Amino acid sequence: MICQVPKALAQSTKATRPFFGKDGLGPRSCMMQASMAFVLLAAVVIGCGRGDGLQRVVLNGAVSYGGEPVTDGTILFVPCDGTTGPSTAVKIVDGRYRADSNGGIPLGTYRVEILAYRKNTAGRQPLGPAPQMNSSLHANAPQQYLPEKYNVRSQLKTTVEAGSKSATQDFVLDN
Repeated sequence: MICQVPKALAQSTKATRPFFGKDGLGPRSCMMQASMAFVLLAAVVIGCGRGDGLQRVVLNGAVSYGGEPVTDGTILFVPCDGTTGPSTAVKIVDGRYRADSNGGIPLGTYRVEILAYRKNTAGRQPLGPAPQMNSSLHANAPQQYLPEKYNVRSQLKTTVEAGSKSATQDFVLDN
Protein backbone atom coordinates (compact mmCIF):
# COMPACT_ATOMS: atom_id res chain seq x y z
CA MET A 1 0.00 0.00 0.00
CA ILE A 2 1.45 3.41 -0.97
CA CYS A 3 0.44 5.21 2.24
CA GLN A 4 1.66 2.45 4.58
CA VAL A 5 3.93 3.69 7.39
CA PRO A 6 6.00 1.32 9.51
CA LYS A 7 4.39 0.50 12.87
CA ALA A 8 7.40 1.88 14.80
CA LEU A 9 7.06 5.26 13.09
CA ALA A 10 3.32 5.35 13.69
CA GLN A 11 3.82 4.68 17.42
CA SER A 12 6.56 7.34 17.71
CA THR A 13 4.40 10.15 16.31
CA LYS A 14 1.85 10.77 19.04
CA ALA A 15 1.11 14.33 17.85
CA THR A 16 -0.35 12.96 14.63
CA ARG A 17 -1.89 9.89 16.23
CA PRO A 18 -5.46 10.52 14.94
CA PHE A 19 -4.22 9.92 11.36
CA PHE A 20 -2.65 6.58 12.19
CA GLY A 21 -4.49 3.33 12.47
CA LYS A 22 -3.49 0.37 14.57
CA ASP A 23 -0.90 -0.86 12.02
CA GLY A 24 0.16 2.39 10.35
CA LEU A 25 -1.73 4.73 8.08
CA GLY A 26 -5.24 3.59 7.45
CA PRO A 27 -7.45 4.02 4.39
CA ARG A 28 -9.04 7.14 5.90
CA SER A 29 -5.66 8.87 6.05
CA CYS A 30 -4.79 7.83 2.50
CA MET A 31 -8.11 9.25 1.34
CA MET A 32 -7.37 12.50 3.19
CA GLN A 33 -3.93 12.75 1.59
CA ALA A 34 -5.38 12.11 -1.86
CA SER A 35 -8.10 14.71 -1.26
CA MET A 36 -5.58 17.30 -0.12
CA ALA A 37 -3.42 16.60 -3.19
CA PHE A 38 -6.46 17.00 -5.46
CA VAL A 39 -7.46 20.31 -3.82
CA LEU A 40 -3.88 21.62 -4.18
CA LEU A 41 -3.74 20.57 -7.83
CA ALA A 42 -7.14 22.16 -8.54
CA ALA A 43 -6.02 25.41 -6.89
CA VAL A 44 -2.89 25.52 -9.03
CA VAL A 45 -4.80 24.81 -12.24
CA ILE A 46 -7.50 27.38 -11.49
CA GLY A 47 -4.98 29.95 -10.28
CA CYS A 48 -2.89 29.56 -13.43
CA GLY A 49 -5.83 29.48 -15.78
CA ARG A 50 -7.68 32.36 -17.29
CA GLY A 51 -10.36 32.73 -14.69
CA ASP A 52 -10.10 36.51 -14.99
CA GLY A 53 -13.15 36.80 -17.25
CA LEU A 54 -11.26 38.78 -19.91
CA GLN A 55 -11.92 38.16 -23.59
CA ARG A 56 -8.63 37.24 -25.29
CA VAL A 57 -7.17 36.96 -28.78
CA VAL A 58 -4.16 34.86 -29.79
CA LEU A 59 -1.71 37.32 -31.34
CA ASN A 60 1.11 36.22 -33.63
CA GLY A 61 3.38 37.70 -36.24
CA ALA A 62 6.84 38.47 -37.53
CA VAL A 63 9.48 40.78 -36.06
CA SER A 64 12.31 42.20 -38.16
CA TYR A 65 14.98 44.87 -37.68
CA GLY A 66 16.80 46.50 -40.59
CA GLY A 67 15.19 44.05 -43.01
CA GLU A 68 16.43 40.96 -41.11
CA PRO A 69 14.32 38.70 -38.87
CA VAL A 70 14.94 39.01 -35.13
CA THR A 71 16.16 35.48 -34.45
CA ASP A 72 16.19 35.67 -30.64
CA GLY A 73 14.25 38.14 -28.52
CA THR A 74 11.29 39.04 -26.38
CA ILE A 75 8.20 41.09 -27.15
CA LEU A 76 6.30 42.65 -24.25
CA PHE A 77 2.73 43.94 -24.45
CA VAL A 78 2.14 46.53 -21.68
CA PRO A 79 -1.51 47.63 -21.16
CA CYS A 80 -2.16 51.32 -21.85
CA ASP A 81 -4.52 53.38 -19.69
CA GLY A 82 -8.05 52.03 -20.00
CA THR A 83 -6.93 48.48 -20.83
CA THR A 84 -7.61 45.84 -18.20
CA GLY A 85 -5.31 42.87 -17.98
CA PRO A 86 -1.74 41.85 -17.31
CA SER A 87 1.41 42.62 -19.27
CA THR A 88 2.28 39.75 -21.57
CA ALA A 89 5.83 38.72 -22.51
CA VAL A 90 6.41 36.39 -25.44
CA LYS A 91 9.59 34.85 -26.84
CA ILE A 92 10.64 35.73 -30.40
CA VAL A 93 12.21 32.75 -32.19
CA ASP A 94 13.49 32.88 -35.77
CA GLY A 95 11.67 36.13 -36.43
CA ARG A 96 8.25 34.94 -35.19
CA TYR A 97 6.21 35.21 -31.99
CA ARG A 98 2.93 33.72 -30.81
CA ALA A 99 1.08 35.02 -27.74
CA ASP A 100 -1.22 32.11 -26.94
CA SER A 101 -0.55 31.47 -23.25
CA ASN A 102 -3.78 31.57 -21.20
CA GLY A 103 -5.76 31.95 -24.41
CA GLY A 104 -3.97 35.02 -25.75
CA ILE A 105 -3.84 38.72 -24.96
CA PRO A 106 -6.86 40.50 -23.42
CA LEU A 107 -8.65 43.02 -25.63
CA GLY A 108 -7.30 46.57 -25.48
CA THR A 109 -4.45 48.85 -26.47
CA TYR A 110 -0.86 48.00 -25.60
CA ARG A 111 2.53 49.69 -25.68
CA VAL A 112 4.92 47.24 -27.32
CA GLU A 113 8.51 46.75 -26.15
CA ILE A 114 10.85 44.59 -28.20
CA LEU A 115 14.25 43.25 -27.14
CA ALA A 116 16.53 41.38 -29.55
CA TYR A 117 19.66 39.44 -28.61
CA ARG A 118 22.74 38.21 -30.42
CA LYS A 119 26.00 36.68 -29.32
CA ASN A 120 28.33 39.21 -27.77
CA THR A 121 31.48 38.35 -29.73
CA ALA A 122 33.21 41.67 -28.96
CA GLY A 123 32.95 41.25 -25.18
CA ARG A 124 31.07 44.54 -24.85
CA GLN A 125 28.52 45.51 -22.19
CA PRO A 126 25.02 44.53 -23.42
CA LEU A 127 22.85 47.48 -24.49
CA GLY A 128 19.34 48.29 -23.39
CA PRO A 129 17.48 47.49 -20.19
CA ALA A 130 19.76 44.69 -19.02
CA PRO A 131 21.04 44.54 -15.45
CA GLN A 132 24.56 45.84 -14.92
CA MET A 133 26.92 42.91 -14.53
CA ASN A 134 30.45 42.36 -13.35
CA SER A 135 32.79 42.87 -16.35
CA SER A 136 34.13 39.32 -16.11
CA LEU A 137 30.59 37.92 -16.25
CA HIS A 138 29.29 39.86 -19.25
CA ALA A 139 32.09 39.14 -21.71
CA ASN A 140 30.04 36.39 -23.38
CA ALA A 141 26.54 37.49 -22.35
CA PRO A 142 24.05 37.99 -25.18
CA GLN A 143 23.94 41.57 -26.42
CA GLN A 144 20.61 43.40 -26.71
CA TYR A 145 21.04 45.30 -29.96
CA LEU A 146 17.79 47.19 -30.61
CA PRO A 147 17.71 50.93 -29.93
CA GLU A 148 15.78 52.12 -26.85
CA LYS A 149 13.07 53.55 -29.11
CA TYR A 150 11.87 49.96 -29.52
CA ASN A 151 11.97 48.95 -25.84
CA VAL A 152 12.41 51.20 -22.77
CA ARG A 153 11.38 54.34 -24.73
CA SER A 154 9.02 52.56 -27.10
CA GLN A 155 6.23 54.45 -28.81
CA LEU A 156 5.05 51.29 -30.60
CA LYS A 157 1.39 50.49 -29.96
CA THR A 158 -1.05 47.83 -31.01
CA THR A 159 -4.73 47.31 -30.37
CA VAL A 160 -6.19 43.84 -29.80
CA GLU A 161 -9.81 43.86 -30.97
CA ALA A 162 -12.71 41.44 -30.70
CA GLY A 163 -13.91 39.69 -33.80
CA SER A 164 -11.82 36.56 -34.08
CA LYS A 165 -9.92 34.15 -31.89
CA SER A 166 -6.57 35.07 -33.47
CA ALA A 167 -4.92 38.01 -35.18
CA THR A 168 -1.62 38.81 -36.89
CA GLN A 169 0.52 41.84 -36.02
CA ASP A 170 3.94 42.17 -37.65
CA PHE A 171 6.58 44.57 -36.39
CA VAL A 172 8.98 45.91 -39.02
CA LEU A 173 11.64 47.97 -37.23
CA ASP A 174 13.99 50.36 -39.02
CA ASN A 175 17.61 51.06 -38.09
